[in-house]
Amino acid sequence: MFVTVSGNITKNTSWTNKNTYVIVGEVHVVAGVTLTIANNTQVFIRNGTYPTSTIKKSALIFDTGSALSAGNVYVKASNNQNVGVGVADNGGVWFVGSAANVDKDGISASFNTKQSNFVASKIFTYFLGSKDPVVKKAIPDPSADQDSVTVLGVGSYEWNVQEIIVSDSGDNAIDVVESYVDINNLNVTNPGEDAVNVQSGKVNVLKRLRALVPLSIVRDRDIFDFEADNGISSLRIANGVKTELLGIFGDQLDLVSDDLPQPTNFLYYFNGTTSKGQSYIYAGLPPPPTKKSNKKTK
Repeated sequence: MFVTVSGNITKNTSWTNKNTYVIVGEVHVVAGVTLTIANNTQVFIRNGTYPTSTIKKSALIFDTGSALSAGNVYVKASNNQNVGVGVADNGGVWFVGSAANVDKDGISASFNTKQSNFVASKIFTYFLGSKDPVVKKAIPDPSADQDSVTVLGVGSYEWNVQEIIVSDSGDNAIDVVESYVDINNLNVTNPGEDAVNVQSGKVNVLKRLRALVPLSIVRDRDIFDFEADNGISSLRIANGVKTELLGIFGDQLDLVSDDLPQPTNFLYYFNGTTSKGQSYIYAGLPPPPTKKSNKKTK
């Protein structure tokens, strides 16, 4: 059974795996509200443009002070006939925390005494987000591109999502903005643009990191894209993490590792388990020094 969700979720709500929930327009889980999603529930986010919404796309947005309690959740793009499709033209899923005052595309996180709380075993996403808009004279201000998963202003105390698996995102697979998150498994295949985008935030991967970004005609498409406008951006790979990386590594990044080879201007590939210690990929101020490293200064 398909259940259409087109308005904000303003009271504690439970979704069952007997239904498929279809997000139509910009749907917010508002502050103080918990959305509970049963294990193996399927969620569709409808493709298309919605001019009256903030980001002009359908999206599921957890506001500052909201909560998610979920097992395994499958989130997919769909058409207006409620059929899953292999086209990314939507706003994806947003997790908005209380750890920073920060804005992205008109969606804001803010310092708040009521913290967010995001708990899930696995979040699978398929064809979420939207690619760079085509600017035409008739459309001088088109809607912005959107990422599959956005983590905005989230503190480590608000985040307990164990695994995120992203396939065929419209733009970046995951965008971590002024947030600090730990994740057991981060798995990205064939993103529309970058696999992992971090803007003045920190990501710790504890068990598995997989980012496969095959070469394509898309320019400036990297495994990692870090921006450090408001402080260091980094990804830490813990010791013992199964790691598979394929693609262009990324520009203006530093790597401190005794396991991963230093990137070049060519295709980067590594497939193995970190066994000599933790690894850091970062932009901005350097991380704490390690006993030994094969850091390359650019």
